[in-house]
Amino acid sequence: MVKELSFRKGLAEIVRLIEKVERRPTLVSIYGAGSSGKSYLIDKVGEYFEGKGVRVARLSGGAGPEFFEFIKEHENDVDPDARIQLYLFHVCHSRLKGWPEEDEPDYLAEKTLGRDVDLHVGIYNPKFLGGISGEYDVVIRNPRSVIKDIFSKKQKFKYE
Repeated sequence: MVKELSFRKGLAEIVRLIEKVERRPTLVSIYGAGSSGKSYLIDKVGEYFEGKGVRVARLSGGAGPEFFEFIKEHENDVDPDARIQLYLFHVCHSRLKGWPEEDEPDYLAEKTLGRDVDLHVGIYNPKFLGGISGEYDVVIRNPRSVIKDIFSKKQKFKYE
């Protein structure tokens, strides 16, 4: 089992591991229940790499077959500067065996792209869950995440 890290240390570890990946585009799946901090983590990782000039795509919601088809269609864009180099995406469940295979990012990536996902991250809030099941490259224990109030006027929605 991978050692659980704080949000700050987990973020640093994710950055370190992504920087070691040579394959492009790099695919990073962020697993966790709702309100665990997946979106916030994706934003922080994305901001870091965009600051280094990396083209980043952040997917809100699950990564279904259409997502991997999109990657395949744009893998060989004529202009190499327009190619997305890093994809960060949510998976709203754990890597625990038993989920339908067709919902698993590794299965979809292999089926569509002929490869697997480069990095699997699990994140959870111990106030809401006792942990996160499955195998991950990094696990973040995030007690500061908050339950999203989708009815609040303060809630901001980002459409992409």
